[in-house]
Amino acid sequence: MQFVLGFLLFVASINLWTLIVRPDLAQQVPPQFHFTGLIEVSAVGAACVALGGIYGFFRDRKKHGIGLAIISVLAGFGILHAYFSQLTAPPKTNEVQSSDSAPQVLDIEQAGVIPLEPFVVNLADLDAARYLRAKISIMVDDKTKMQVITDNDAVQFKIRDVILRVLTAKTSTDLVSQEGKDKLRQEIRYEVAPYFKSARMPMLVDVMFTEFVIQL
Repeated sequence: MQFVLGFLLFVASINLWTLIVRPDLAQQVPPQFHFTGLIEVSAVGAACVALGGIYGFFRDRKKHGIGLAIISVLAGFGILHAYFSQLTAPPKTNEVQSSDSAPQVLDIEQAGVIPLEPFVVNLADLDAARYLRAKISIMVDDKTKMQVITDNDAVQFKIRDVILRVLTAKTSTDLVSQEGKDKLRQEIRYEVAPYFKSARMPMLVDVMFTEFVIQL
């Protein structure tokens, strides 16, 4: 009987606690702890029945022992505390990284660099004519596969076309700071990366500026 009353008190306590103290958590309580119908009435009723059972339990403490009653009460509070601590805790992140998200270690001796012809482009400034002169090199992970790119004019022209479109869309204000240059490098890398997806192609590692001059 005490187990039944204890369970009723536990369920009633969860509902009353969420309704009165933390109403923002009311929607987060699992469905098995919700009553159907009038939740407040059923919770209060269950609490009254449970409290009555506890009163009888304490009244008959010579038979059951006061120690067991204290342990039961403390256990109930411990369950409630552990439950709501878990409920309000932030979601755990997956500590095991997948092979795709794990940082890759570059073998610099095996890597190769493909220098592109210099770029001289008009920037997108509207108040004045400004141009950019840049030398850009592409770093790949395997220099033994570089010939696939250097011997293929179609790939080189496409890479150059993509980079030209990115550069001509920028203004001098976009590129004058180091942050702007870093963003440009990342954008070029993102736009060029799809052309390195073939199994015969080396993996694109980085885009590097070996010369970067803006005429202001």
